[in-house]
Amino acid sequence: MIYFIIVLLATTIGGIAGMGGGVIIKPALDFMGVDIAVAAVLAAVTVLAMTVVSIVMHSRSKFRIDRDMVLLAAAALVGGVAGNQLFSWAISAWSDAGVNMVQIIVSIVLLVFALLKDVVKKTKFTKPTAFIVAGLLLGAVSTFVGIGGGPINVAVLVVFFGFAVKRAVVASIFIIMAAQFVNVVTMMIQGDMFGYDLTPLWFMVPAAIIGGLVGALLSKKMKDEYVNVIFFTAVSLIILLNVHNLVSVL
Repeated sequence: MIYFIIVLLATTIGGIAGMGGGVIIKPALDFMGVDIAVAAVLAAVTVLAMTVVSIVMHSRSKFRIDRDMVLLAAAALVGGVAGNQLFSWAISAWSDAGVNMVQIIVSIVLLVFALLKDVVKKTKFTKPTAFIVAGLLLGAVSTFVGIGGGPINVAVLVVFFGFAVKRAVVASIFIIMAAQFVNVVTMMIQGDMFGYDLTPLWFMVPAAIIGGLVGALLSKKMKDEYVNVIFFTAVSLIILLNVHNLVSVL
């Protein structure tokens, strides 16, 4: 039941603020002491379910996926493969605790950047190559860290590409969906999804579907400033949870 509650809250907030939910689910699973490899599978499948539902909901409204989003998502597909391979290599080369510590540290650094998105100097890249490079990096980093990358996606799109917050939210979810699709398929091909107790998915996937629906509906109704408040609050709390997990690993 605890899995259902965590995922429902995570994906609802993620649907509103463009986080995908993984940025909350992954540290929550770490906090619960779930094995790092199992946590990676649980988070990937759950986030994929949530993002698919959320994008379907957004596509049924007036919002449309544009060329820039397609470039970002396509590049994130390739980046997702690279991030998955990097994670597999790290698991075989280092201890679980070592990999987890690196993931947490990278997450904290990226989340702090995301938190500062409204105060750092902004620019606006428009060339297709810029969107491709950004998609590659976002897909790779988010898949390796296992958090879906939502807050980082939103921050990068707002700071470097001049996206409005709500457009950045949907674009972020679209990028996450692409990266996590490749991540899950790669896990299945490599056999990384087998041999583990994945029973929690029976609770997590339905919660992700409900959260994706509710989050998308709320996001469409909210003004940008309210989405920003939820984003700031959620990211701040996630940073604190990651700091707690880092102290526990050290």
